Amino acid sequence: MGIGYVVDRSLGTDKHVFSILGPHLGHYYGDIIIVFKKEIMFHPDANFSIQAGTSFGPSGNAYKHRPWLKDPGNADKRVTNFHNSKLHCSIPRYEYAAATELMALTGKNKQSMDVTLTDIVDRWMNVDSHEVFEGHLPQLIPLDYIEYVFMPKNLFQSLTPEAQQSAKGAFKDSLIITNHDIDLNLIKPDSKIPLDATRQPYQKFVLDKLFKKIEQRLNEPQITHGIVVTIPASKFEELIVLPITISQSNTLYCLDKAQTSNNPELTYIYWQAMNGDMMLIISNEEISPDKDQSNLQCLICYVAAKPSTVTEDYHEAYSYLNDGSPYQHETNVHTNQFKAKSNVFYRGCNTDDFFTFCLKINHKTGEVILSHAGPNGIYNHERIQYRFGKSEIDLSRIDFIYVSAGNQDVPIRNLMI
Repeated sequence: MGIGYVVDRSLGTDKHVFSILGPHLGHYYGDIIIVFKKEIMFHPDANFSIQAGTSFGPSGNAYKHRPWLKDPGNADKRVTNFHNSKLHCSIPRYEYAAATELMALTGKNKQSMDVTLTDIVDRWMNVDSHEVFEGHLPQLIPLDYIEYVFMPKNLFQSLTPEAQQSAKGAFKDSLIITNHDIDLNLIKPDSKIPLDATRQPYQKFVLDKLFKKIEQRLNEPQITHGIVVTIPASKFEELIVLPITISQSNTLYCLDKAQTSNNPELTYIYWQAMNGDMMLIISNEEISPDKDQSNLQCLICYVAAKPSTVTEDYHEAYSYLNDGSPYQHETNVHTNQFKAKSNVFYRGCNTDDFFTFCLKINHKTGEVILSHAGPNGIYNHERIQYRFGKSEIDLSRIDFIYVSAGNQDVPIRNLMI
């Protein structure tokens, strides 16, 4: 965590877990190395910057290492520069921006973008870890997002028996105790650990493992696209804002099309969810519960919890489309106040896997349709649809997307616009 450093507080990175998106050579941070699964980078609260966020602080190193950035010479504007430079792996074309930066950094000294992947890797392996991709992860990360935990043998043995047992129980097969003995006497409070002769073989072992994993990933099909998050149960009191808006998504879409409009006629939102009891909200402005938002308009799409399959009587709560406030869910259910609803939305579906949903929005006619996509769409043709008048909600102005969950945690993945 970015704790105790004033620059991190000004940047907001003190609310994240720091990491390196790629091989981490910052040996001075310690000898226990945690490797996360790539899916963590698709979480709405995750992002990465080309270099350490603190390089936008008083040192101004971001502008020294990347001279194509213009230093505004003002602390607040530098913070703005940092936030504008962050990338998110669920946003289309992020990889082009990241690759361009890597090429520019690698070829900077010879003032050429003509660099190879080997050149990029060589630079990465020879610069300080503050000069490579810095990942900013969510504050709370479930253990199943951890791929590996590397620990030298004698460091693990120095732990108490209780701590060893806890580590084995928590990380299971992800815990890798390497056959290395490091100099434990160099571990001292408030001091950086040097890369001494005992640590060099350990670092090489971990890096070799990581590079093999990267090469393996390059040859595997990519099954994760869009946003991935487990929405915590909150009875719809907590909303998670997604890192891209409808208008931003349309701008990215227009980059690939010769003739497009700044005002899209149709928007499709696809996502996969487990179990249901979740809400997708699209608003015309950022939702701030503590403020008086008299002009706030929200399109609300609620997907009910999947029906039980262990009882003889089929019962399914209403899935619905609505406008109004997302915080009025319980009231709307009690009074049956919906614009459109269905209590057979899951009939005929395979309820043992992720459901794939599609929300179609016609910004011009005001028509909204919620339906199943994927395999369930073959057997279930139920559609929840309603045509909103502009006096109810102006669909041409809705932009910000939120997700929320009711009485249970809801994993969602592959949310794409």
